[in-house]
Amino acid sequence: MKTVLIFISLLLGGADETPTPPILFAGLAWGSAPEAVAEAAAQAGWHEEDEEESESGMELTYSLPVFGTPSEATFRFSPSGKKLYAVELGWEEEDVPPRLRTRLLAELGLPRQEQEALGVTTWTRGMTEAELRRHDDCINLLYASLTLWKEAREERDEARSD
Repeated sequence: MKTVLIFISLLLGGADETPTPPILFAGLAWGSAPEAVAEAAAQAGWHEEDEEESESGMELTYSLPVFGTPSEATFRFSPSGKKLYAVELGWEEEDVPPRLRTRLLAELGLPRQEQEALGVTTWTRGMTEAELRRHDDCINLLYASLTLWKEAREERDEARSD
């Protein structure tokens, strides 16, 4: 009986907690359509650099400032659903925004995982992530909805099997 009461109190106690907000890029909602991203980009003054469509889905690339540094961001959309599931930024070593990791820590808090030997730092909130990767000559920052990424992969695999 005592175990049942403890379990019920844990369930009820957790019900009052507000959910952790997802990790977003520039406030764009995961699952947004390409048109919504294009509209937000126009309002923010971003410049479209490229638009590609492949079996892996649609990609829109914009030049925009990130922490005051000129950058390129590639927005990835699922193949058939056309839902935003990831945003990838990349810089050559000499072009990385100053204090990038420090700014990410201030914005996202402590990372879930750090693999210093691999140069990878990962932040997670719910089913969203931000991942900072250091390579020999460049740095990548990826924002993603893990749920929609899985959905995009399933759409791609289904299209390949047809």
